Amino acid sequence: MSGNAKPTAKRSASWRILLGSIPMRNEAAKEERHEDKSVRLVVELEKPLWYVPPVTWWMKEKPHHGWELGRLGSEVWDWCDDQRTVEQIIDLFNAQHGLRFHEGRVAVAQYLKMLAERRLLLLKPPTQTNDSPKGE
Repeated sequence: MSGNAKPTAKRSASWRILLGSIPMRNEAAKEERHEDKSVRLVVELEKPLWYVPPVTWWMKEKPHHGWELGRLGSEVWDWCDDQRTVEQIIDLFNAQHGLRFHEGRVAVAQYLKMLAERRLLLLKPPTQTNDSPKGE
C-alpha cells in the first residue's frame, strides 16, 4: 500500500505547483477582437535562414500563425493578465459558469496547456519561499 502513496503525493505536488503558477502571455501574440467576444491570436513567424531565393520561388512560407479562441477561451485568455494564478483563473471560470472547482480545474488546465503548447503563453511557477527559521 505504501507504494501507492508516492505517485499520489507526486500528483498532488504537481497540481499545487500548477495551481500556483501564473500564466504569462507571449508578447509577440497580437489580438484581434470580434463582436461575438471571440479573439483571434496571431504570432508573426521568423523566416528560417534557408528561406531565400531560389527556395522562395517554389515554396511559400506562412508569415504568421493564427488561432481562433471562442467565447469561453477568450474569457480564459483575458484572465491571463500576468498577475492571476491558475487557481484564481479557475475560480473566476467556475463562478462565471456555475461549476465546482474540480469541474473547472480540468477544463481550464487543459486549455492553458494547449495555449502553452502553441507558445501563446507560458506558466511561471510559483516562487518558493522558505518560511522556516534557519538551521531547522
